[in-house]
Amino acid sequence: MEDLIVRRAITSDAVALQPLVDRIGDLLVSRYGVKDIAELIESSCLTLTAVTQGEEETPVAMAMFSYPPQSTFYSYKKLKLTCFLAETQYASDSARLILRSLFESQPTCDMVETEINVEAPLETPLVPFFIQEGPKLVCRRDIIIPPLVIREARVEDYDDLMPLFEAEASDLLEKNGPFFVANIIKNTEKYKCLVAEDEEGLAVGFVLIQPDFDLSIHAQDYDLIAFQKILNDTKTVFRISLFFIAEKYRLHSRDFIKPIFALMRDADYFAIMFPTNSPPSPLAPYLTKVPSLHHGTQCYNLYLCHRDAANDIMLNVRKYTPDDASLLENFVEPLNNRVDIIKACEAKPENVHLLLVNEIIQGISVFEDPNPIDHTKWDIEEFVDVKHCNSFVQLKYVTISPLFQRFLSFFLVRSMEIWEVKSIYMLHKDGYFPDILGRLFLAVERRQGPANPEFQVHIEREESLHLFPMRWSLHPKQEVTSSIVIVGNTEGVASFLYKLISVPYLHFSALHVVCEGADERIWVNTYSCREYMPDWLQHVHLLNGATFFDHSLKSINRPDSTISIQKENDENAPIIDLHYDFLVLLTAKQGETADMWMAKIFCETKKPPVSVVGDSLVAYYILSHYPGCAHIAHNPRFKLEGTLATIIRDSAVANCDFREVSPKLLDILEKSSLVYDGGIVIDELFRTNDPKVFAAGPITMFSRPYRAKDDGSIISQTEYGRQIGAVILRLVDPTDDFVEPPLIVGSDDALLAEKNPSLLPKFSLRRAEMYQLPGTIIFYRNGFPAAKCRCLETVNSGRTIRFFVDAAGFIQAFEYLGEATGMIYDWTKFIGLPAVLLNNMVERFDQKRIVDFAEYFTEEWCAAILHDRFRRFFDNNLEKLIEKGGADTPEAMNEIREALLNFLIENADLLPNYFTSEDQLPPLDDKE
Repeated sequence: MEDLIVRRAITSDAVALQPLVDRIGDLLVSRYGVKDIAELIESSCLTLTAVTQGEEETPVAMAMFSYPPQSTFYSYKKLKLTCFLAETQYASDSARLILRSLFESQPTCDMVETEINVEAPLETPLVPFFIQEGPKLVCRRDIIIPPLVIREARVEDYDDLMPLFEAEASDLLEKNGPFFVANIIKNTEKYKCLVAEDEEGLAVGFVLIQPDFDLSIHAQDYDLIAFQKILNDTKTVFRISLFFIAEKYRLHSRDFIKPIFALMRDADYFAIMFPTNSPPSPLAPYLTKVPSLHHGTQCYNLYLCHRDAANDIMLNVRKYTPDDASLLENFVEPLNNRVDIIKACEAKPENVHLLLVNEIIQGISVFEDPNPIDHTKWDIEEFVDVKHCNSFVQLKYVTISPLFQRFLSFFLVRSMEIWEVKSIYMLHKDGYFPDILGRLFLAVERRQGPANPEFQVHIEREESLHLFPMRWSLHPKQEVTSSIVIVGNTEGVASFLYKLISVPYLHFSALHVVCEGADERIWVNTYSCREYMPDWLQHVHLLNGATFFDHSLKSINRPDSTISIQKENDENAPIIDLHYDFLVLLTAKQGETADMWMAKIFCETKKPPVSVVGDSLVAYYILSHYPGCAHIAHNPRFKLEGTLATIIRDSAVANCDFREVSPKLLDILEKSSLVYDGGIVIDELFRTNDPKVFAAGPITMFSRPYRAKDDGSIISQTEYGRQIGAVILRLVDPTDDFVEPPLIVGSDDALLAEKNPSLLPKFSLRRAEMYQLPGTIIFYRNGFPAAKCRCLETVNSGRTIRFFVDAAGFIQAFEYLGEATGMIYDWTKFIGLPAVLLNNMVERFDQKRIVDFAEYFTEEWCAAILHDRFRRFFDNNLEKLIEKGGADTPEAMNEIREALLNFLIENADLLPNYFTSEDQLPPLDDKE
């Protein structure tokens, strides 16, 4: 029998399992009262699917879990099995694997319950794992995952613990000697030690407890206002100084919680600190993160855990009533927004929900009335099935006590049940998106078309939408606490941030950007580069996920992993030290007005006469503001007509081209001993000779052994940002098992000899350019075509449009000259596609059936190609065809046809003019 793996369910699993549902539908209705699996996926908090391993995953079983119905108070440590179905031959294995995966992914869950139904008994594969307890059938965690034995450490555990310390804390052994472990175990007056023992009696986990600990020593560094009781009574808190557990037993970390508090009977809290670059702690579901007062400068994160984490807490979520006024008063008294909360309770009490913990208010949420989301404008289909999830409610704000923030997901799920909706959303515009919500809510892409290419002095940012669906409620994001510091001001910074922030299962809590001009400069440069459709630039979450510093880089202190920054042109300004786990340099070369932000400031402050030097994008922007000025172009072909050819005396001069790396940056690189050879030398992972320091863009060059030929000044800066963002993701993503190879820069000849151009990252895009000519005319070029490309040109209605097609028939680039129009950003999707896919564009052009490309691409056939998911659909199917060896067989052609039909059916509301039924098409070829 094929091996099975278990993963989180996706919408297509319901389609794959539909034949099984059709066969056992009556049994599902009698046992669980449901039959529509797609509907149930959207209504469940967690759905797991068992799939066969092979070339293609085949779903063979599925189980859904939700919180049990709430009567009054509810124990948060249990879930309800709402449905289980499996193919007969896989039923036993899938039942065992799904239950194990459930308890592994939900550390706080102790049991799963289901109803006793005499007419439809429990499925046979589940029977060995469930026992009857009162009116319920219950599966307990210890049946699936037997707990480890936790006991006090003994000196004889030394041999077992040494491999653990060598792997996790080699620096401690090097500093304190090989007998460090035995010494701390013996020192029972100062420390208490616990170990986890496996089934063979070997020590596989270790906890070092420091009973005498004064938390107030951290009051200057962390926001402990909400924990005054701990600061006033040092006996209520102790510290866990060391916590190690073998990788094989990480899911057993929770087994330590009860024994730790049992050993420290008089204390209510423990404190624990983790380095910022450490992977997510297995204890995370039990911990409360204390905010740092020096965000970005700390090397450690401080967490607290309350004794209640080891015990059961009775929770309740319900609507606010006037009888709760006295309870509410105690909760809101210390809050800054207490006046807004009280007004909301008085105005619409039915829209206010309370979280009660042991009958005390510990959280409050305020909602708007339920309202649908326009999925033609917001790409919510990325996360939910809009056919079965079409009811939503908007959350205005939520406040919850720090120690109970781990129950926020539960709080929101119960609120959805009260509202009878399947998803909560928030619209956000100003300020930072709350960190606590960033760990749960998913940022949704905007589907509105791009704005016209008009460069605005002040760009109005639109609202961003953040979604919390029921089906994702038990899919917590993994927090990445690594301090990632980006120094730069190009559009590459924006694409780097977006690459990280758009990962739905990760939450970055320590992103820092150092840029003169702060977020406005990056925003303006990214908006004006026009290398992609700028839809995603409208997301405020692009900037909400990072802290911005309007400073300049002063020095890189590699031994301490810090950089020093200071306000530009202000020697009296304080110098700030930022700690980094990863430092990314994305700065541009030197230039007085070389980017669009500088050009904007220049045009706002300078009066004629003006002389412009250079022929870059920003040169033409400035020229369009000063008719009759001087234009000294590097390439005579690019000189703008109607301008003087020499610098005007006593004029303001705008040097509009990036020239060389600035002397200031060169001095910083030299002092920090980063290798420089006409550019910062990097390897294929964009690493310098320091594994923590990365760089990309025109200021860099690949190490000579790679024999790289690409000119970094014409490569898309957004692609630079995206590529280096992908590298950082591989290093910080806890789900990625990427092993970082040895450094190349500064390494020996043996490593260098293995390098060649094929190992370098592939840059598919060249830098786009948009010239704003006098009046409303623009010139736009996306891509740099090869010399042997064929040019297809149409001249009509005052606009000239050229498409460049290579010898293989693929679109390489296009140019546009004419009135400003947002259509040009739609056409960027054509680059890299075969011209035959554009309705046989070359053939039609040769037949003189295309007289204006602008009109040609507004025809109905083009709507699907411009669909925001078409490129992903195309790339996925192209990859499958390559694996199969081509599309010349009837089987491959029919498979692609079926895939295309499914794509059109799934997006019928946005593509109304396409066939969406098999009956409308000729019959498929016989697959035999």
